Amino acid sequence: MKQLFISLCALVAVACSTEERTPVLLFDKSHGQCLGSSYTADVVPDYEKMAADNGAEFVVNEDQPLNEATLAGVDVVLMLSPLQHDLQKNITTEEAAALVNFINRGGALIVFVDEEAHRVLLEPYNINAVTKPFGVEFGYDNKIAGNNGAVSFENEIFKGRYEVPCTGMRSVKGGIPASVCMDDGYLHATYVELENGGKLFACAETMVALLMGGDEDIERKGPTRRTPEGKMTQTGWFGKDSRKYMADLIAWSLK
Repeated sequence: MKQLFISLCALVAVACSTEERTPVLLFDKSHGQCLGSSYTADVVPDYEKMAADNGAEFVVNEDQPLNEATLAGVDVVLMLSPLQHDLQKNITTEEAAALVNFINRGGALIVFVDEEAHRVLLEPYNINAVTKPFGVEFGYDNKIAGNNGAVSFENEIFKGRYEVPCTGMRSVKGGIPASVCMDDGYLHATYVELENGGKLFACAETMVALLMGGDEDIERKGPTRRTPEGKMTQTGWFGKDSRKYMADLIAWSLK
């Protein structure tokens, strides 16, 4: 009887410790994502709030490799796309293996890889070493009209049909379609969920992750809006639902 009582107490203690644990969302900046003139907004505070809204701790990885030690205790990794060829920092073989192991043991990876022409050189970046084991593969650029947008499906991730910006994108294939380009139906984002809860979300463009987009009256395929100094304005892009899209995505990744 005493042994049974001790065993029950141990089980209760384990259950309580599991319930009290705060999930961790790691925002990666170690691969050149937030460097250069192309980075249009400081989105870190927005993602910190989204994590908090889901009861998660928000951690920024400035420059550490994404290895087993860095990923220990992490539940979600959010990797925006590098936006300049000369500033991208490639995913090493060791990092790719650690991220695959991270997903396989139940972690969630959300990754954005922007177009080849101006943003990311796919082969050296090495993201397919992470995604291909789960049946998802990034390719080269699709030819689409500018300022055309993308739209999400209402599914287990997204609560509704969200219109998001999409201007210049690469191809991606495999997984379950999550959103598509509004011209020609090119796959914009896709996802995989393992039986143990491991998740991969892969998007072939990064404007939505930069929380870009504008009001409903912005003309799809309309001219790019610029400031008098010639800089593109964040609100000049078609797609009004970037924050809703990303908020739903973060909530799903932390389930």
